[in-house]
Amino acid sequence: MNLNGKTAIVTGGARGIGKGISLVLAKSGADVVVNYYKGEDAAREIKEEILSMGRRCIIVQADIASFSDIDRLIEKTLSEFGRIDILVNNAGEAAGHTPFFKVDETRWDLTLNVNLKGLFFLSQKAAEHMTEKKWGRIINISSCGGKLGFRMMPHYCASKGGVDALTRQMAVKLGPFGITVNAIAPGVIETPRIKIDFIEKPEVRDGYLRAIPVRRFGEPNDIGYCVTFLSSDFADYITGNIIYVDGGWSINPLQPEFKIEDENDINKL
Repeated sequence: MNLNGKTAIVTGGARGIGKGISLVLAKSGADVVVNYYKGEDAAREIKEEILSMGRRCIIVQADIASFSDIDRLIEKTLSEFGRIDILVNNAGEAAGHTPFFKVDETRWDLTLNVNLKGLFFLSQKAAEHMTEKKWGRIINISSCGGKLGFRMMPHYCASKGGVDALTRQMAVKLGPFGITVNAIAPGVIETPRIKIDFIEKPEVRDGYLRAIPVRRFGEPNDIGYCVTFLSSDFADYITGNIIYVDGGWSINPLQPEFKIEDENDINKL
């Protein structure tokens, strides 16, 4: 898949899934704008890696939940590359595993502001420039949580369900302008944070592996390959879809089994 001449913005593009996406896009020929919120060292490292491939790359610090930061990200992209062809809305906020009755306004707003509000307004700004060329790709990174409903993440699941609905709405609105909009819902992907929270805890790891039909966790490149396909001309007639890159987890009736000490304790629900 040849993305030569295309410019891609990847939010949260310096670490974890975002890093995998940025690298695969660059290997496929795209110039990449790597957005990051924290972790400048990681952003600089991936910039050097992309430059070593012979692709162009800039890094831009921006809080996707901030209107002014969104404007600055768009302006820096246009100043450097003069175009926006691909937007990957990968930046996300989980705000921690929290029981239903313990989610407060601060945690709720933090999650929704990044995962949904920021995604929408950045897409709005990028689409303004894509419509001029009658070509564009917007790819939203959702989650299986938008479908499955994770026990300890009501705020996160709500935000990702919103991403799925918004993906379909944007596909309908932007399709006449040659812009496709799709979402990718990753399963359990081996990022540094997931390794700590899941993979390095045998009782958690084994529960998930039993629930994933292919019996392995995903890798950031797995998401990057799907993003690259959706960014290419091969996917020109695909829009408004939520694609589950999860090893079959979301279609398997078997869900991870964990010991719950007291189902009647509202502080653990």
